[in-house]
Amino acid sequence: MWLFFPINWPISPPPREYRQNNTVKLFFGALNRQADWQAILPTLNQVLADYGEQIAAQVIHDREFFEALAITNKVFEPFCDYERYQALLRTCDIALLPLNPTAFNSMKSDLKFIECAGHGVTVLASPTVYEASIQSGETGLIYNSLTEFSAQLRQLIENPSFRQQLANNAYQWVKQNRLLAQHYRRRWDWYCQMRDELPRLTQELWQRVPELRQNLN
Repeated sequence: MWLFFPINWPISPPPREYRQNNTVKLFFGALNRQADWQAILPTLNQVLADYGEQIAAQVIHDREFFEALAITNKVFEPFCDYERYQALLRTCDIALLPLNPTAFNSMKSDLKFIECAGHGVTVLASPTVYEASIQSGETGLIYNSLTEFSAQLRQLIENPSFRQQLANNAYQWVKQNRLLAQHYRRRWDWYCQMRDELPRLTQELWQRVPELRQNLN
């Protein structure tokens, strides 16, 4: 029996207080996403070139993306613990969430959107995975082409009130819909059902993988 639960956050962080300056900080932090960001990189660099020192960037883990990003005001953080990851994320304004439309990517979760929303970071995301969670124009932006990616990124850079409204909407959506306290009962009921059916499930497992039973002897 398979049951998939959406990713839910254990707590809601406090609302974001935004710094008052003209710098817009981008965020990118992911593992094994080279194939996903390569398609947007030329367009991304074209956009960033038009804004000069107004743009900063925080990159976590992906050194190749960091080096390819054609701005000088950028900071690289190696692979880090989750507390550090969240602290760095919370300092940013716009998160880039590209995912190519592949079978592998379609099995990913929307965790990065949940993280960004919880920390007041506006997302610019591909439709793969994220269109099921993000209401484009309300809780983030979804791009369906490089032309849309360019136009939407410029809009987020140039319009801080719109950018922050999207982030605030996303924060409220996560707070109202994706906290663990709102969904634990369903998960608990499933665990109890698995416990009640443990003898049958164990027998079925041993039939599929008899080596496991042999290792118990």
